[in-house]
Amino acid sequence: MTTRRAFLAAALSAPGASQHLRRVLIVTGDSDTRYHDWRILVPHLKSLLDNTGRFQVAQTEQPASLTRAGLERYSALVVFYNGPRWGAAAETAVEGFVGGGGGLVTLHGVTYGPLMGTIQGSDGKFRLEPAAAWPAWPRMLGVQWAPESIGHARRHEFTVRVVDRAHPITAGLDASFTMDDELYHRMSLLPEARVLATAFSNPALGGTGGDEPVMWTVAYGRGRSFHSPLGHDVKAMSAPGFVHMFTRAVEWAAAAAGAAARKDVRSLRFKLTKQIPGAGNYRGSMRAADGVRTANPDLRL
Repeated sequence: MTTRRAFLAAALSAPGASQHLRRVLIVTGDSDTRYHDWRILVPHLKSLLDNTGRFQVAQTEQPASLTRAGLERYSALVVFYNGPRWGAAAETAVEGFVGGGGGLVTLHGVTYGPLMGTIQGSDGKFRLEPAAAWPAWPRMLGVQWAPESIGHARRHEFTVRVVDRAHPITAGLDASFTMDDELYHRMSLLPEARVLATAFSNPALGGTGGDEPVMWTVAYGRGRSFHSPLGHDVKAMSAPGFVHMFTRAVEWAAAAAGAAARKDVRSLRFKLTKQIPGAGNYRGSMRAADGVRTANPDLRL
């Protein structure tokens, strides 16, 4: 065990240490294993959160068993899922959790599939079945994606540009970072969504020729939600920019439940190694600036 890991382990095992960690529940399972295998990707996401030393992370592969009472112990949910609906009881529990002041962070493929009411046929084409959709899901994500618009350019390396550096998630970070990922396009954000970052969709690679949103937030009741369509695989999720985006987003979302008691979001001080396993060689990065604090005590959207 390295000195840093030994120090972190000692800190987390100290009396009362866990009381200062944000409790986060990752909701996954029974999902899109052909393209986004949760059995590989969710352990990676969990490790990113664990490595910050700021979260106590649990995981469930049975979203249909979620209850409002059970969710009360958590500050935020991270959803990485593209499978069957969860049932009225579980979905109502999640709506109540987020609407009542909890946080929600979602990634990549949650914007299509049964939760959104978009079903993929044997011909590979999507169709919309409104009666099959979870009505609150697109409102919690701040986005709609018409079946005929679902798609992305060929996977390639592109630059993500932060367009809102006043938000607590992006404050103090680099103005841009590099991703090797899928770039989803033609998504329709709801008017209340706040875009934090975009990326140019290269028409030569099957893109739209415009800037596509890749990071945004939206309010849902008294809660707060963050979504990014980035994160196709472990390589994409290992890019330094993605790591900082994701971990800061989870901390921001989790702070919704305790904003009155905690007046700021601490900057992420952990250092990324130059070579992250599975990351490849990324030319860009996204640094977390030590000591960055938001001036707004409510950590506004």
